[in-house]
Amino acid sequence: MAGNIITWNEALDLAGKLLNEETPVHASSFSPSGLRARVRGFIDSITDSNGLVVSSVRPPSDAVAWMAVPLRRRDATCYFGDKRDFAEVGREELSPTYGDTVLAFHFNDSNDLLILFFSL
Repeated sequence: MAGNIITWNEALDLAGKLLNEETPVHASSFSPSGLRARVRGFIDSITDSNGLVVSSVRPPSDAVAWMAVPLRRRDATCYFGDKRDFAEVGREELSPTYGDTVLAFHFNDSNDLLILFFSL
């Protein structure tokens, strides 16, 4: 997806659209330390204090699963694409399971990765 780099503001605008339209997302977070998290739900909020919050239900305090990814003062390379950009191997399995569109944040300070799959 290297050819699909978008700006930080474009990525936040798209995440805001997913929040406002209550679009279901499948969020995955990966860290070089081995931490992995996945939540299927909705973007609950995007704030300086809490970052980007994805929860299985609203509000997150009632959710069985949720994740909060800090965004404040972070440098990231952001990507946007659809299933045509997915690797050929597994493409047909990914799309129906996770969604046919992806928004990804690669945080340059930590090498953490946040991937949001969804369908528009």
